[in-house]
Amino acid sequence: MPAITLPTLPTELLNAVGWATLDHDLPSLLLANKDINATLTPQLYASITLQNAIIARKCIDVLAREPAQNYAERDLASLVRSFRVMFHHFGLEEELRTHLARSFASAFMRMCGLQHAVLDSMHYGTPTVCVALARGAARTLRTLTFRPDEEDMWADESDARVLDDFRPDFPELTAVALILCDLLPPTWYRFFRHVFASRAPHIRKLSIAALGQRSMRPLFPVPGVWSALEELSFMTERIAIPFAELPPAPNVRKLTLNIYPYEPEDVVKLVPESVPAHLFPKLEYLACPYQFLPLFLPADAKKLRPIRTIRLNRACSGPKSRRAKSFDPDKEAPDWADVRRALSCLPRSTGPVVDLAIYIDRLDVETFTDELVSYAKTLEQLVIVLYQYPGHVSQLMSFGARLFAHTPKLRSFFLSDAKATGGHFAHHDEQKLLLEEWEKNTNVLMNVAFTTKYGWKRTTNGWTLNTYEREDSGDEDE
Repeated sequence: MPAITLPTLPTELLNAVGWATLDHDLPSLLLANKDINATLTPQLYASITLQNAIIARKCIDVLAREPAQNYAERDLASLVRSFRVMFHHFGLEEELRTHLARSFASAFMRMCGLQHAVLDSMHYGTPTVCVALARGAARTLRTLTFRPDEEDMWADESDARVLDDFRPDFPELTAVALILCDLLPPTWYRFFRHVFASRAPHIRKLSIAALGQRSMRPLFPVPGVWSALEELSFMTERIAIPFAELPPAPNVRKLTLNIYPYEPEDVVKLVPESVPAHLFPKLEYLACPYQFLPLFLPADAKKLRPIRTIRLNRACSGPKSRRAKSFDPDKEAPDWADVRRALSCLPRSTGPVVDLAIYIDRLDVETFTDELVSYAKTLEQLVIVLYQYPGHVSQLMSFGARLFAHTPKLRSFFLSDAKATGGHFAHHDEQKLLLEEWEKNTNVLMNVAFTTKYGWKRTTNGWTLNTYEREDSGDEDE
């Protein structure tokens, strides 16, 4: 039987090897021989993320080239399925900015298979770049994140009028995220209203990051868009969200409100008196500052919302997320007393609430457990992220009798400090002592994590430890 070598592997297995190869090793693998190069080159260009202007120039110059200039005359840009531009370098020479903007336009025109696009970088959200992206990828684009720039920020010689004469179709588009400033030319809004209107029944996810109310209001009156949405996200900086002006969104099940800054005294000024009762009647997932929670579960509501998952103050989503980069340790954390008052509305949910994540300043075990128990009977997952050191392990022993004995459905528990370094839970023996003490009061608790680094799973052979590397990049979902 002849020896099996990498070049003789079937294409399916060779592709599997490529997907299992680390990103920085894949280019070297492509140099092995022509057959491997031909098979794995699509993987190399399938997903591209640019977070540095200098590297971006090298990459985009390759993608913008004519196929005749490439090895085997490949059209490399047509291989790209996910393309993300996410750098904000101030002080770049004008010549480099102009070169990048022109190259982005040339490359986008060739990305005929692009499915996911993120252009979140100042100076390059120009009409010319936008039109090139639409002409190249409109037929295949599924998700779009775009930061349109005001006219004096454009890095090329764009003419805003090109957007008025351009009305592309996006037959696959289902998710849009826009990062908006207050000084955008009206032509941008006309263009995006067309995009929304043409895909109104099909857009399921909308995210609006706004530096002012004026920048989001022109998007409200688009017919049909809001009624089809299932996920909605707002991010504002010291700007109140005009809930009273929002169109009805009867099918939104996931709502995320990121309000900057996080200091409670500043957030309070942005909390409206109420959220109209007709908004979000099917809401199941809510991520928001704790001050907003009672607005969605008011005491006088005739019909209550079926909220099942709550994330307060961007608390990470537990062991599965394995990341806590949402937190800035220099920011003030909410007091438990304030958060507890907000949580008093949880019984009003018709969900009921089964998944709760909170971020608080410090943990007084006795007070915390006594006051949380009445709201925790329906919980299946509980996430507690602390600003301060959670205390000695001996203080946490009482969680079993004080909390877990009264949470008959709780299967997952996550406890962390805000930095999530694992330094306060470095001793596995101490962790296991906690687990063994806690399980005396519960037979349903199956998953426990101490920070994002140490995760335990309960098996028939006892508790098994998994150690995770921190992830400092990635989505949110939140």
